[in-house]
Amino acid sequence: MIQCNLRQKIPNDIKLADEQFNQPGGIHLLTGADLFYDVPRSGRRTRPGNYPVLQETILGWTLSGRTPVTTTNKDPQHTFLL
Repeated sequence: MIQCNLRQKIPNDIKLADEQFNQPGGIHLLTGADLFYDVPRSGRRTRPGNYPVLQETILGWTLSGRTPVTTTNKDPQHTFLL
């Protein structure tokens, strides 16, 4: 089982592109490489340690990078796609 309390550690002034990123759900949007550099904005926040980068985009804030997640022996791998 994956345990992630990352949502509780996101600053209150951040509006995520997907507010329920930590719950399984369908894909709402796929973009091509031709739009990749049109999506990010200038805002970017980092924290020291094993935390993801918060990146401001035209869709809202996104998370990428490492996460402070622990797993059990039965579920040794995990992936977050936001």
